[in-house]
Amino acid sequence: MGERSKVGQAAIIAALLVFSPVFGAEPFKDFTFRLVKPPLKGTKKLITIQVQSPKPSAKVAITSVSGDRTDLNEWFWRDISADLAAAGPGRFNAASDQLAKKPPGYAMNTPSLERFRQISLTFGKDILLATIGKKISPALVLAMIGVESSGHAEVASNKGTVGLMQITPRVAARFGVSNPFDPAQNIRAGVSYLASLLKQYDNDPILALAAYNAGEAAVASNAGVPPFAETRAYVPRVVAAFQTARALCLTPPELFSDGCVFSLKDSTK
Repeated sequence: MGERSKVGQAAIIAALLVFSPVFGAEPFKDFTFRLVKPPLKGTKKLITIQVQSPKPSAKVAITSVSGDRTDLNEWFWRDISADLAAAGPGRFNAASDQLAKKPPGYAMNTPSLERFRQISLTFGKDILLATIGKKISPALVLAMIGVESSGHAEVASNKGTVGLMQITPRVAARFGVSNPFDPAQNIRAGVSYLASLLKQYDNDPILALAAYNAGEAAVASNAGVPPFAETRAYVPRVVAAFQTARALCLTPPELFSDGCVFSLKDSTK
Protein backbone atom coordinates (compact mmCIF):
# COMPACT_ATOMS: atom_id res chain seq x y z
CA MET A 1 0.00 0.00 0.00
CA GLY A 2 1.42 3.42 -0.95
CA GLU A 3 2.17 6.15 1.57
CA ARG A 4 -0.63 8.26 0.09
CA SER A 5 -3.16 5.47 0.70
CA LYS A 6 -1.94 4.93 4.26
CA VAL A 7 -2.31 8.62 5.08
CA GLY A 8 -5.77 8.70 3.50
CA GLN A 9 -6.97 5.69 5.46
CA ALA A 10 -5.57 7.09 8.70
CA ALA A 11 -7.49 10.31 8.09
CA ILE A 12 -10.69 8.37 7.44
CA ILE A 13 -10.33 6.33 10.63
CA ALA A 14 -9.62 9.47 12.64
CA ALA A 15 -12.71 11.13 11.21
CA LEU A 16 -14.85 8.14 12.10
CA LEU A 17 -13.63 8.16 15.69
CA VAL A 18 -14.08 11.89 16.20
CA PHE A 19 -17.28 12.57 14.31
CA SER A 20 -19.31 9.36 14.58
CA PRO A 21 -22.11 10.99 16.69
CA VAL A 22 -22.94 13.28 13.78
CA PHE A 23 -24.14 10.40 11.62
CA GLY A 24 -26.99 9.31 13.85
CA ALA A 25 -29.57 11.72 12.42
CA GLU A 26 -32.76 10.38 10.89
CA PRO A 27 -32.41 10.56 7.08
CA PHE A 28 -34.59 12.97 5.09
CA LYS A 29 -37.44 13.32 7.60
CA ASP A 30 -39.56 15.32 5.18
CA PHE A 31 -39.70 12.56 2.54
CA THR A 32 -42.86 10.43 2.24
CA PHE A 33 -42.56 6.91 0.84
CA ARG A 34 -45.31 4.99 -0.96
CA LEU A 35 -45.89 1.46 0.35
CA VAL A 36 -45.71 -1.09 -2.45
CA LYS A 37 -45.02 -4.38 -0.67
CA PRO A 38 -44.45 -5.66 2.86
CA PRO A 39 -40.97 -4.50 3.85
CA LEU A 40 -38.41 -6.72 5.44
CA LYS A 41 -38.42 -6.80 9.22
CA GLY A 42 -36.87 -3.67 10.61
CA THR A 43 -37.16 -1.61 7.40
CA LYS A 44 -39.24 1.44 6.63
CA LYS A 45 -41.83 1.83 3.90
CA LEU A 46 -40.59 1.53 0.36
CA ILE A 47 -40.91 3.55 -2.78
CA THR A 48 -40.52 2.24 -6.27
CA ILE A 49 -38.83 3.81 -9.24
CA GLN A 50 -39.83 2.90 -12.76
CA VAL A 51 -36.85 1.72 -14.78
CA GLN A 52 -37.41 0.60 -18.36
CA SER A 53 -35.28 -2.12 -19.87
CA PRO A 54 -32.31 -0.71 -21.79
CA LYS A 55 -32.92 -0.34 -25.51
CA PRO A 56 -29.89 -0.06 -27.79
CA SER A 57 -31.77 2.05 -30.31
CA ALA A 58 -32.96 4.65 -27.82
CA LYS A 59 -31.22 8.01 -27.53
CA VAL A 60 -30.78 10.22 -24.51
CA ALA A 61 -30.63 13.95 -25.06
CA ILE A 62 -29.47 16.84 -22.94
CA THR A 63 -31.25 20.14 -23.32
CA SER A 64 -29.70 23.57 -23.11
CA VAL A 65 -31.33 26.55 -21.45
CA SER A 66 -32.32 27.76 -24.91
CA GLY A 67 -34.19 24.53 -25.63
CA ASP A 68 -31.75 23.10 -28.18
CA ARG A 69 -31.13 19.36 -28.00
CA THR A 70 -28.04 17.31 -28.61
CA ASP A 71 -27.60 13.56 -28.31
CA LEU A 72 -25.71 12.66 -25.15
CA ASN A 73 -24.43 9.42 -26.65
CA GLU A 74 -22.84 11.17 -29.59
CA TRP A 75 -21.52 14.09 -27.54
CA PHE A 76 -19.91 12.38 -24.53
CA TRP A 77 -18.75 9.20 -26.23
CA ARG A 78 -17.30 11.04 -29.20
CA ASP A 79 -13.88 11.20 -27.50
CA ILE A 80 -14.33 8.56 -24.79
CA SER A 81 -13.70 5.04 -26.03
CA ALA A 82 -16.32 2.48 -25.08
CA ASP A 83 -14.09 -0.44 -26.11
CA LEU A 84 -13.03 -3.14 -23.68
CA ALA A 85 -9.60 -3.15 -25.34
CA ALA A 86 -9.04 0.45 -24.21
CA ALA A 87 -9.39 -0.41 -20.51
CA GLY A 88 -7.28 1.59 -18.10
CA PRO A 89 -7.57 3.81 -15.02
CA GLY A 90 -6.78 6.99 -16.95
CA ARG A 91 -10.15 7.07 -18.68
CA PHE A 92 -11.88 8.57 -15.63
CA ASN A 93 -9.86 11.76 -15.93
CA ALA A 94 -10.44 11.77 -19.67
CA ALA A 95 -14.18 11.51 -19.02
CA SER A 96 -13.99 14.40 -16.55
CA ASP A 97 -12.14 16.48 -19.12
CA GLN A 98 -14.78 15.66 -21.71
CA LEU A 99 -17.55 16.83 -19.41
CA ALA A 100 -15.66 20.05 -18.76
CA LYS A 101 -15.91 20.76 -22.48
CA LYS A 102 -19.70 20.46 -22.64
CA PRO A 103 -21.41 23.20 -24.67
CA PRO A 104 -22.25 26.38 -22.72
CA GLY A 105 -25.69 26.29 -21.16
CA TYR A 106 -25.90 22.51 -20.99
CA ALA A 107 -26.20 20.68 -17.69
CA MET A 108 -26.55 17.05 -16.65
CA ASN A 109 -29.28 15.84 -14.33
CA THR A 110 -27.32 15.17 -11.15
CA PRO A 111 -28.08 15.93 -7.49
CA SER A 112 -27.18 19.35 -6.15
CA LEU A 113 -24.27 20.01 -3.83
CA GLU A 114 -26.72 20.54 -0.97
CA ARG A 115 -28.36 17.18 -1.65
CA PHE A 116 -24.97 15.49 -1.59
CA ARG A 117 -24.22 17.31 1.65
CA GLN A 118 -27.34 15.88 3.29
CA ILE A 119 -26.52 12.39 2.01
CA SER A 120 -22.98 12.63 3.38
CA LEU A 121 -24.24 13.87 6.76
CA THR A 122 -26.63 10.92 6.99
CA PHE A 123 -24.61 8.09 5.45
CA GLY A 124 -21.04 9.42 5.43
CA LYS A 125 -19.86 7.10 8.19
CA ASP A 126 -21.13 4.03 6.31
CA ILE A 127 -19.45 5.24 3.12
CA LEU A 128 -16.12 5.79 4.86
CA LEU A 129 -16.23 2.39 6.56
CA ALA A 130 -17.09 0.61 3.30
CA THR A 131 -14.19 2.18 1.39
CA ILE A 132 -11.44 1.47 3.94
CA GLY A 133 -8.87 -0.80 2.31
CA LYS A 134 -10.29 -0.26 -1.18
CA LYS A 135 -8.98 1.99 -3.93
CA ILE A 136 -12.35 3.70 -4.26
CA SER A 137 -12.88 7.30 -3.26
CA PRO A 138 -15.74 7.92 -0.82
CA ALA A 139 -16.63 10.80 -3.14
CA LEU A 140 -17.24 8.32 -5.98
CA VAL A 141 -19.50 6.23 -3.75
CA LEU A 142 -21.37 9.37 -2.71
CA ALA A 143 -21.79 10.25 -6.39
CA MET A 144 -23.17 6.80 -7.19
CA ILE A 145 -25.62 6.94 -4.30
CA GLY A 146 -26.83 10.32 -5.51
CA VAL A 147 -27.40 9.03 -9.04
CA GLU A 148 -28.78 5.62 -8.02
CA SER A 149 -31.24 6.61 -5.29
CA SER A 150 -30.80 10.30 -4.48
CA GLY A 151 -29.97 9.14 -0.99
CA HIS A 152 -33.22 7.31 -0.20
CA ALA A 153 -32.46 3.99 1.51
CA GLU A 154 -35.96 2.57 0.94
CA VAL A 155 -36.10 2.98 -2.83
CA ALA A 156 -36.82 -0.10 -4.98
CA SER A 157 -36.99 -0.39 -8.76
CA ASN A 158 -39.29 -2.56 -10.83
CA LYS A 159 -36.15 -4.42 -11.97
CA GLY A 160 -35.48 -5.71 -8.46
CA THR A 161 -32.64 -3.40 -7.46
CA VAL A 162 -32.97 -1.89 -4.01
CA GLY A 163 -31.52 0.55 -1.53
CA LEU A 164 -29.03 3.38 -1.64
CA MET A 165 -26.77 1.79 -4.25
CA GLN A 166 -29.56 -0.13 -6.01
CA ILE A 167 -27.96 -3.54 -5.56
CA THR A 168 -29.44 -6.64 -7.14
CA PRO A 169 -30.47 -9.77 -5.20
CA ARG A 170 -27.46 -11.54 -6.73
CA VAL A 171 -25.05 -8.90 -5.41
CA ALA A 172 -26.76 -8.95 -2.01
CA ALA A 173 -26.34 -12.73 -1.78
CA ARG A 174 -22.76 -12.61 -3.03
CA PHE A 175 -21.68 -10.21 -0.31
CA GLY A 176 -23.69 -11.65 2.55
CA VAL A 177 -26.38 -8.99 2.84
CA SER A 178 -29.27 -10.03 5.08
CA ASN A 179 -31.24 -6.79 4.69
CA PRO A 180 -30.52 -4.87 1.46
CA PHE A 181 -32.48 -1.87 2.75
CA ASP A 182 -30.07 -1.44 5.64
CA PRO A 183 -27.82 1.47 4.58
CA ALA A 184 -24.58 0.03 5.97
CA GLN A 185 -25.11 -3.39 4.38
CA ASN A 186 -26.25 -1.92 1.07
CA ILE A 187 -23.29 0.43 0.80
CA ARG A 188 -20.84 -2.29 1.83
CA ALA A 189 -22.15 -4.63 -0.87
CA GLY A 190 -22.27 -1.91 -3.52
CA VAL A 191 -18.70 -0.83 -2.83
CA SER A 192 -17.45 -4.43 -2.70
CA TYR A 193 -19.13 -5.15 -6.03
CA LEU A 194 -17.64 -2.02 -7.59
CA ALA A 195 -14.20 -3.03 -6.29
CA SER A 196 -14.56 -6.45 -7.92
CA LEU A 197 -15.55 -4.82 -11.21
CA LEU A 198 -12.57 -2.47 -11.11
CA LYS A 199 -10.29 -5.47 -10.61
CA GLN A 200 -11.97 -7.29 -13.49
CA TYR A 201 -11.60 -4.35 -15.90
CA ASP A 202 -7.98 -3.35 -15.26
CA ASN A 203 -9.00 -0.64 -12.77
CA ASP A 204 -11.05 1.13 -15.45
CA PRO A 205 -13.92 3.02 -13.77
CA ILE A 206 -15.73 3.63 -17.06
CA LEU A 207 -16.14 -0.09 -17.73
CA ALA A 208 -16.78 -0.79 -14.05
CA LEU A 209 -19.60 1.76 -13.92
CA ALA A 210 -21.05 0.40 -17.15
CA ALA A 211 -21.05 -3.13 -15.73
CA TYR A 212 -22.53 -1.90 -12.45
CA ASN A 213 -25.45 -0.48 -14.43
CA ALA A 214 -25.92 -3.00 -17.23
CA GLY A 215 -24.20 -6.12 -15.90
CA GLU A 216 -20.93 -7.85 -16.71
CA ALA A 217 -22.58 -10.00 -19.37
CA ALA A 218 -23.66 -6.90 -21.30
CA VAL A 219 -20.12 -5.51 -21.22
CA ALA A 220 -18.68 -8.85 -22.32
CA SER A 221 -21.15 -9.37 -25.17
CA ASN A 222 -20.57 -5.84 -26.48
CA ALA A 223 -16.79 -5.88 -25.91
CA GLY A 224 -17.14 -2.69 -23.92
CA VAL A 225 -19.76 -0.23 -22.74
CA PRO A 226 -23.04 -1.54 -24.20
CA PRO A 227 -24.99 0.75 -26.55
CA PHE A 228 -27.91 1.02 -24.13
CA ALA A 229 -29.16 4.58 -23.74
CA GLU A 230 -29.55 4.11 -20.00
CA THR A 231 -25.97 2.92 -19.56
CA ARG A 232 -24.47 5.46 -21.96
CA ALA A 233 -26.17 8.17 -19.89
CA TYR A 234 -25.40 6.61 -16.49
CA VAL A 235 -21.62 6.64 -16.84
CA PRO A 236 -21.23 10.38 -17.55
CA ARG A 237 -23.85 11.20 -14.93
CA VAL A 238 -21.76 9.49 -12.24
CA VAL A 239 -18.59 11.19 -13.47
CA ALA A 240 -20.36 14.56 -13.38
CA ALA A 241 -21.79 13.80 -9.94
CA PHE A 242 -18.29 12.98 -8.69
CA GLN A 243 -17.16 16.47 -9.67
CA THR A 244 -19.88 17.89 -7.43
CA ALA A 245 -19.53 15.41 -4.56
CA ARG A 246 -15.75 15.83 -4.31
CA ALA A 247 -16.28 19.41 -3.14
CA LEU A 248 -17.54 18.01 0.18
CA CYS A 249 -14.17 16.42 0.94
CA LEU A 250 -11.77 18.30 3.19
CA THR A 251 -9.18 17.67 0.48
CA PRO A 252 -11.06 17.19 -2.83
CA PRO A 253 -9.84 14.01 -4.57
CA GLU A 254 -8.41 14.21 -8.05
CA LEU A 255 -8.67 10.50 -8.86
CA PHE A 256 -11.55 8.07 -8.42
CA SER A 257 -9.26 6.09 -6.10
CA ASP A 258 -8.21 8.98 -3.85
CA GLY A 259 -9.21 9.11 -0.21
CA CYS A 260 -11.73 11.60 1.12
CA VAL A 261 -12.88 12.74 4.54
CA PHE A 262 -16.21 14.53 4.30
CA SER A 263 -16.65 17.98 5.74
CA LEU A 264 -19.32 17.77 8.44
CA LYS A 265 -20.45 21.37 8.22
CA ASP A 266 -24.21 21.58 7.65
CA SER A 267 -24.92 24.70 5.60
CA THR A 268 -28.55 24.75 6.79
CA LYS A 269 -27.50 25.50 10.38
